[in-house]
Amino acid sequence: MTEEVLVVSKLRKTFRKPFSGRKVEAVRGVSFDVRRGEVFGFLGPNGAGKTTAIKMLTGLIFPTGGEATIFGQRVPSPEAMRRVGFLPENPYVYPYLTPREFVTLCGQLSGVSGKTLAARVEEVIARVGMSEAIDRPVQALSKGMGQRVGLAAALVHDPDFLILDEPMSGLDPVGRKDVRDLILEERGRGKTVFFSTHILNDAEQLCDRVCILRQAEVVLSGTLSELLSKSDT
Repeated sequence: MTEEVLVVSKLRKTFRKPFSGRKVEAVRGVSFDVRRGEVFGFLGPNGAGKTTAIKMLTGLIFPTGGEATIFGQRVPSPEAMRRVGFLPENPYVYPYLTPREFVTLCGQLSGVSGKTLAARVEEVIARVGMSEAIDRPVQALSKGMGQRVGLAAALVHDPDFLILDEPMSGLDPVGRKDVRDLILEERGRGKTVFFSTHILNDAEQLCDRVCILRQAEVVLSGTLSELLSKSDT
């Protein structure tokens, strides 16, 4: 039986606009699951509700309704999050730190220490192609390089489950290919990857299954072959 790493059931988020008090439904009853060892694509145009949903899954904001579990534990769960690596859409990397210092800090916060941490920092920074800039202040790096540092921070504690929000944002074609290769490497190591994107080509190349959002609701979900066969009928 396939183990479900993430289960989302009727998740909702409603915001109230300041001054007017008008309610805005950012996520409307979203349900899906992510299974161990797969690459799962969370697709939809900008403004569809992908980032809001991810913020609820990682405990950054609380849902208005519904629920989600990661590794069988209801979100937010510190125990489950220790096994999660998270890359936000716009990662904030402290500008006066170097990539080595920032990724080391993230590793320490995730419970890694000593020689193990030092080796992991070198390894993940090399994997994201940042070895030459490992001791350069982050404020001197480009947006794409900062994105790579954020990805290294998500990987440093060797998580079982990766949640990546628009992981290829700001990257040039070479960087995009590097991230695609890294995602496939993680799946090959038995890890589970959940990533959001509005680029259909990325999903086509990487994903075992996808969930498509439009106007804050799930409109389609399944394998790409299933969805393509539906479009032909």
